[in-house]
Amino acid sequence: MHDDNFGKRFGKSLTVIEKSLERSLQADTTAIAKPFVDQMAYALLGGGKRIRALMMFETAQMLKRTTHPEAVLSDIEPAVVAVEYVQAYSLVHDDLPSMDNDTQRRGKPCTHIK
Repeated sequence: MHDDNFGKRFGKSLTVIEKSLERSLQADTTAIAKPFVDQMAYALLGGGKRIRALMMFETAQMLKRTTHPEAVLSDIEPAVVAVEYVQAYSLVHDDLPSMDNDTQRRGKPCTHIK
């Protein structure tokens, strides 16, 4: 969980990141089975610090000399979403029975258990 200072400093960026991830799962999914998309959402939107995405937003804002994450969203959204997908995948993979065989992550059942 984030402390108050973290939330004050990065709250706008975190909100933009979460909305980007949610939008990415709502893309045209007609060819993808709903249970698969639901599991992707469970793994991807289950919380986390989003440090990698935050670093990308902060760097992009610094380079554009702005403090508004929305101002750089169109430039970096695909990369932000991709890095968070890879992070979520790595956590799911790490929890599998053939790896660490974990049953919980962040106090909730792991994706393969759910």
